[in-house]
Amino acid sequence: MKKKGDLSINLIITAAIAMVVLIVIVLIFTGKIGTFRQNTSRCEASGGTCVDTVLQCQGQFEKTFPGGSCPGDDGKDNTRDDGVCCLST
Repeated sequence: MKKKGDLSINLIITAAIAMVVLIVIVLIFTGKIGTFRQNTSRCEASGGTCVDTVLQCQGQFEKTFPGGSCPGDDGKDNTRDDGVCCLST
């Protein structure tokens, strides 16, 4: 025999899942998900350091992060293609 409380708990769980899905859809269509992805792919956000060549990844920072983006030489948020992200081992 079902209790009246079971229906309300199921309804709350379904509404919470629907709310999360709705938020993700809104983020995708407003373009905010790209900003999130860009910020998480930054080298410094992953705990790494940017260098010019793979040979400079020595000591504590021996592991390279191929997807990490390094800031440009002017210090702005634009990225340079020749930078290497070295992660701590």
